[in-house]
Amino acid sequence: MGQLIITSYWFAREQIENLRPRFVLSLMDPTSNFYLPQVDSVEVHETIWVHDIASEASEFGRPYVAPSLEHVQFVIELAQRWGFEDRVLIHCMAGVSRSAAAGLIYLSALNPSRIGQVASLMRSAGPWLSPNPLMVNLADNALHLNGRLIAAHNSMGAARMHGVVQPVALPMPA
Repeated sequence: MGQLIITSYWFAREQIENLRPRFVLSLMDPTSNFYLPQVDSVEVHETIWVHDIASEASEFGRPYVAPSLEHVQFVIELAQRWGFEDRVLIHCMAGVSRSAAAGLIYLSALNPSRIGQVASLMRSAGPWLSPNPLMVNLADNALHLNGRLIAAHNSMGAARMHGVVQPVALPMPA
């Protein structure tokens, strides 16, 4: 059984060799200049260039890039392609919002019948996680979940603490 790891860019950069993921998804600001060391375990590294904008009604315009349906569909496609047999690392800059949303979307795409369990596990494993609500809403529509992903996200409640303590490692659904 695989494992999904959600973390910050800083932790990923420092610990990627120890984490030994097969697949990596980075969600980074389009203007960031980031790198992850190349390690033998990583077979595929994909990047989504997006800012952490939480609402379609956001006042941010150009040059900011809000999460879009295309970004969310890309996460869903990665889940379908990469599956749940290997270790997957998802990170954004802080390891709190974009990466948490992408992790929730990834696991929901693999097993839509366990969305509530995934959200509960995510909250208990990472009390600081705060999945980007715009990404969650877009994914609910993309996955045709009729509000179930939004409800699971809402059931997580507000983050109970701030600041990333460690990466969140979640088992992949069987």
